[in-house]
Order: sequence, then C-alpha cells, then structure tokens
Amino acid sequence: MFRSGEMTDQFKVSILVVVLATVSILVPFIFRPFNMDEPLFLWSAFNIIKHPIDFYGFNLNWYGYEAPLYTTMQNPPFNAYYIALVIRVFGSSEASLHIAFLVPAIGASLGAYFLAREFCTKPLTAALVSIATPAFLVPAITIMCDVMMLAFWVWAVFFWVRGIKSNRSLFLFLSAILIFFSTVSKYFGVCLIPLLFLYTLIQKRRIGRWLFFLVIAASLILLYEWATYLLYGRGLLFQASSYASSTRWSEKEKFPKLLIGLIFTGGGLISVLFFSPFLWSRRSLVIGFISFAVVTVILYFAADTSPHLKYFKHAQQGLLFQLMLFATIGMAIIILVVADLRRNRDAASVLLFFWVVGTFIFAAYINWTNNIRSILPIAPAFGILIVRRLDTRKSDIQTISLKKFYYSLVAGLSLALLVSWADYTIASASKEAAVGISVKYAKQGHQIWFQGHWGFQYYMQRMGGKPLDEHLSGTVPGDFIVIPFNNCFLWPINDDQGTLVETIQLQPFKWLATMSLEAGFYSNIWGPVPYEFAAVPPETFYILIVK
Repeated sequence: MFRSGEMTDQFKVSILVVVLATVSILVPFIFRPFNMDEPLFLWSAFNIIKHPIDFYGFNLNWYGYEAPLYTTMQNPPFNAYYIALVIRVFGSSEASLHIAFLVPAIGASLGAYFLAREFCTKPLTAALVSIATPAFLVPAITIMCDVMMLAFWVWAVFFWVRGIKSNRSLFLFLSAILIFFSTVSKYFGVCLIPLLFLYTLIQKRRIGRWLFFLVIAASLILLYEWATYLLYGRGLLFQASSYASSTRWSEKEKFPKLLIGLIFTGGGLISVLFFSPFLWSRRSLVIGFISFAVVTVILYFAADTSPHLKYFKHAQQGLLFQLMLFATIGMAIIILVVADLRRNRDAASVLLFFWVVGTFIFAAYINWTNNIRSILPIAPAFGILIVRRLDTRKSDIQTISLKKFYYSLVAGLSLALLVSWADYTIASASKEAAVGISVKYAKQGHQIWFQGHWGFQYYMQRMGGKPLDEHLSGTVPGDFIVIPFNNCFLWPINDDQGTLVETIQLQPFKWLATMSLEAGFYSNIWGPVPYEFAAVPPETFYILIVK
C-alpha cells in the first residue's frame, strides 16, 4: 500500500492532521437531532436487527399513505446495516450514532489525502480543502449514506490508480470490492465502473486483464440486484434509477437545470471564491467579474422559462446576489477542471474531468432533484484540482503566501461550519416541537396525529404520535393533529374536520437558512439556492383538534 520510504515523520504528521481536522470540525455536532431522510435509515436498521435479511420488509407512511419501504427508500441498505451494528453495541442515541459516523468521515478525508498524493504535490492541502466545504461538512453531520459512499469511492479510486501504476492485481481486486461497497452504500457508486474504465483505457491504451476486475465489481452489483429482485419482486438499483429519471425528465426545460446545477455546485464548493486570487490572474478575475454580471442577466431572463425559477425576476436583491455568486462559482469550478484537462492531457486529468463533470451532469439532469448531497462526490476531486492549479501557476505567482492561502482555507471552513450550524438548528426545532407538543397534549387523553415527515416524524412516533393519511383514517373527535409548516407531503385540513387550538413557533438560526425561505439544501424544490443569508422565519407548528 505504501511506497518505499513513505512512512516518514512528515507523512505520519499529515495523516494525524487530516484525522484531527475531520474529528474536530464534526464533534461539535454529535448531538444534532436526526432530520430529513435519516429516519428511513434508522427504521431500516431497527428492522434489520429483527430481520437481518429482509432489510426493507415493512410498511411506512412517508408520502401521506402507507406503503412498503422498498417502494419508498431509494438508497441501498449497507448504511442501515452499519447503523444496526452501532445500535446493537452502543444504542440509538444521537451522540452514539454521530460518533460512529466519524469513522466513514475520517475514511473519506484520509482517502482524499492518499488519492491526492497520486495526483498533486500538496496532498495535505488538497485533503483539507476538500473537507472544508459545505458539500462535505453538512452531509458528514448526518447519518445518511452519502459520506459512507464517498469513503468507499475515494479508496476504490486510490487502489485502482495505484494498482494500474504498479500492475498489482491485489490492489485492483481491493478496488473492485470497494466499488461494490460504494454502490450498496449509495447507488451513485456504480458510476465508478465507467469512470475507472475510461481512466485505465487512456492510461494503458489497450484492454488488458484489468478489465476482469471491473467485471468482478459489476458482477457483485448484479448479484445484489438479483437478490433484491428475489426479496421484493424488483431490482432496487433499477427502481432507484427509474424513479430518478422519470421524476426528473418529466420536466422539459434543460437550461434552467444547468443553471440550478451551477448554483448548487457553487454553493456546495464555495471555498473556490476564497482561493480565487491564488488560482487566476488579475485579467482572469476581471473576466470572472464580467461573467458575474452576465449571470445576472441570464437569471433575470430565465425566470419566465421554468416554474423553478419564478423567483428570479422578482427576487430580493440579497437573494439575487447569492444566485449570481453561486452560479458564477459553479462556472469557475467547471472552468477549473476543463483548464486542468487542456493543460495536462493525461489519464489523471481525464479522470478528474469525468469525475467532476459526470457528477455535475448527474446532479443537474439525472437525479430526481438537485441537492448538495449529489454534489458531495466532487469534493475530493475539487481539493486535488485546487492544488494542481497552484502547481501550474508557480511561475506566474512567485510570491504565493502559504499563510494567506490557509487564511482562505479557514474562511471557507468558517462558512461551511455556519451552514452546518443553520442545518443543526432546523433539526433541533423539529425535535423540540415534537417532544414538547407530545408531552403537553398527551395529558389530554386523546391520540396525537401528525402530518409531515423527516426528523419530525421520527420524534413524533417515538413519543407515541401516529402519521395521518389524507382520509384522516382512525381519528375520532377530540384527537389532535399537528402540522409542521416547513415540511413535506402536507395537505390542508378543512374547517369541518378540525379546529386550530394553538400555534407554536421555534426560531432556528436567524440569519442563514438551509431548508427555509428560498433555500433547498436537500432539494431545490424548496428553492433555487442551497442556503440563503436572510432573516429566517421561525419554524411553525399548528395544533388542531378533530371535530
């Protein structure tokens, strides 16, 4: 795994720095309540403990009606198996699970470091750049499958690159196994097969025995698909891809998707803004400023072409500025990877190009919605590209200050921590409301029902609440219905069905929103930016009594 003489003191210190940096920025969030799709993984884990083989074999009300989980869950089960193991050993508290998920986060950051050693001169810098982004940090404070997939992804690429260079079959075999585990963590991992195929074909210029190991990975994935077909009458990988494509491609417009993709890429990897003086000449920065203005015009005139962009023409100045900024940064990242390909024209630059552009196309055009979780796989490649760009500019900027560069890194990390804290407070508001309402109204002696899902559903059900369906099935006069305003799959309750008895408001972080206002960190259905700096309204919960 290591080259001769690799285990130097500097190498050991670099590994220690990467591990400590990852842990130190994630530990403050270990008490974050579960939110968004995390309950799906938790309920799957609880079911796995009882039925280890039948991981999705139970029904759940997630869309406002009860349905088998295998029709609802669009992610594979490995992450849930990991959660089940942690629950059996350490319990199901937020802290125990978040501490356990430091392991895949460390795995991803260390993998980014080792891979960067193959492609650039400052691997420690590349690894730190990749983790100091909202795209990495926010998914890393959840227990969803994204960082788990990324950890297997970067190590699969590392072992493959090292195996191809050294012509060692063991490394290629390890990579094939890691490709499989990346795929059964999150289905996007299957993209490693065409990505590594292209890289190796350009590196070797011919088909060789290396193809056999990609066939092994593909065969394991097909075996998984066959097993899920036997369990549930459908292959779950095919189901997830069909769900994403049918939902996304039902929308006909293409250019607005490109624009939203750039906005989410720029917002997720916003650190490039702070590094820009080190990456481009003054002339290039002037051109970038002009592009910034052009993006403003594009946003304005694109507003009438898509319902998703309806806010652009009448957006407040603050939001419009953020839209412009994120889209321009997204364009800069694409330019960065294209420039690397044009300059180097080697297998490594081809790998990075298809890694970044392929992920971008998936997030913007293929996935059912655009979100930062889909942008996350770009983060390790992003760090490598930043350092490779610095390497090419040494002759142009002889006086580059490493100290100033790390100031920029700290600025990017500070913004990522701020976005993570905003997400933390929204999750906390859902838990606080669910627990407080349940305790207060349970004393009345009537059943508490609720609309909404995500973390709110998880905590409501833990407190004895029941998810409502559109027919109000099971309710009787005197029961209570709780409706969270900022949630999904809600529907109105008519006046003849229920009467409002109380409105509860809890204030998340006041000046930055991730799933409120026009911000949709987990889905652009909520808004055209992944997060928004603005005056954030309180999270509102309505309590009605059934007539």
